[in-house]
Amino acid sequence: MLRSPIIKAAINGSRTKLDSPNIPTSKEEILEEAKRSVIAGAKQIHFHVRDDNGRETLDGKFVAEQISLVRQHLLNIPVGISTGSWIEPDFELRKNLINGWTIFPDFVSVNFSEDNCEQVVKMLLDKGVSIEAGISNVTDAKKLINSGLHKYCFRILIEPQEHALSGALENLYAIEKAILPVVFEQEILLHGLNETCWPLIEKAFERNYSTRVGFEDTLYIDETTKAETNAELIKKALFLHQIKSPP
Repeated sequence: MLRSPIIKAAINGSRTKLDSPNIPTSKEEILEEAKRSVIAGAKQIHFHVRDDNGRETLDGKFVAEQISLVRQHLLNIPVGISTGSWIEPDFELRKNLINGWTIFPDFVSVNFSEDNCEQVVKMLLDKGVSIEAGISNVTDAKKLINSGLHKYCFRILIEPQEHALSGALENLYAIEKAILPVVFEQEILLHGLNETCWPLIEKAFERNYSTRVGFEDTLYIDETTKAETNAELIKKALFLHQIKSPP
């Protein structure tokens, strides 16, 4: 891994205002949370594009609108978005939507647990978009390796989905065993979800991996305190980085 580890802000994910009124679902809210996150110390921004009703979308109109807006205010900050199949389950329609993009993100996340993920990767590489490959288990890791596409991804996302930390760690170790022997130049980013968010961030720092945090991954600063902004989560991650990173 040649790149220096970073903390990426994942500012909304698939969450809605029902999860928390602080989830950014409008272009103005996405911009504000992105700005706050960078001020707090995030080096990159990842978000799920929303339509005028706050629903996730891959429609080129909203992709262009929101990426352009964030870039206008956050110069030199890489901006990435999701291509999750749940956003548009019909693959042909999803392909058409992506092919209709006129403004491209710096990078996209592609989940290797999804059907047709290889086609999505190749399509976006042809458009000059960098790829971070999402790996949730050993099956995903082997799928990525067997495709040969790991060589063209700038980042590997290790993202265990288990709710219990013990299961997430067991999965992490198995993924590492599969992926690390073939990853030389790609950045590794490890993150968790909800209950495993903070422990896996600590584990990322111990391993000198990049990580991410934000409302996509957790709503809580600790076991009982809900965050009001993504920036609060970024600040906690930076504090953990100070005490958990190897000297």
